[in-house]
Amino acid sequence: MSLQDKVYIVTGSSSGIGRATALEICRQGGRVTLHGRDASKLQGVADECSSLNQIEPPQIVGDVTDLEIQKRLVNETIIRYEKLDCLVNNAGNSSSYGGIDGTSLEDLRSTLEVHCVAPFSLAKLATPHLVKSQGSIVNVSSVLGQAASNVVISYSAAKGALDSLTRALAVDLGPKGVRVNSVNPGVIQDTDIGRVSRTAFDAFWMTPDRYPLNRVGKSEEIAKAIIHLSTATFTTGENYRVDGGLLAGCYWATNM
Repeated sequence: MSLQDKVYIVTGSSSGIGRATALEICRQGGRVTLHGRDASKLQGVADECSSLNQIEPPQIVGDVTDLEIQKRLVNETIIRYEKLDCLVNNAGNSSSYGGIDGTSLEDLRSTLEVHCVAPFSLAKLATPHLVKSQGSIVNVSSVLGQAASNVVISYSAAKGALDSLTRALAVDLGPKGVRVNSVNPGVIQDTDIGRVSRTAFDAFWMTPDRYPLNRVGKSEEIAKAIIHLSTATFTTGENYRVDGGLLAGCYWATNM
């Protein structure tokens, strides 16, 4: 399906899954508003996008948990493109490693703010425009929202909350014609956890033989899943795993 003239907001689009998603949108003829915390990286992605669709995308630099940044993301998209078809809540952060003894309340709160509160706030701001376009929201979650780990408690809790929020918003917004889904990746090689093996936990998830497909994933594969969900007109409330088969059996549970 062509994305010709479809308009997306992609948070956390300066690298990894967000960058790949923005590029794929532009490659398919869509338009995008970029967001990230690193202005120079974001400009690099903007240059790549404009080389694909000859449109210089708006760039919003700042913390995704900042309400003023959230308002700018939505408002500047509408000013530039006059509509919004899809909000992709992708921005994330690196939470601390550890069980209950190694996880502070501040870490839990800050991780929930990024991975659940900010997506809710952005969804609330975007909803009037998505109702007009009969559009959609795609939240970027994780397999760790479905298969919890005691090594990254705050991250697992936040992604589990995001999965539940996805389903709740789908039920709430469905009658208004807005679809809400999440994509739940396994380890992706060019994201933070995929680039650096810092702990035995990371080493476990990076081991190819944990995956029936015998490899970890690529950002481009998640980007295509995000775009599929954004255009799947009878799909809502789904937590869609793209994990190389990791959770299909007991691969994730062995030797943890």
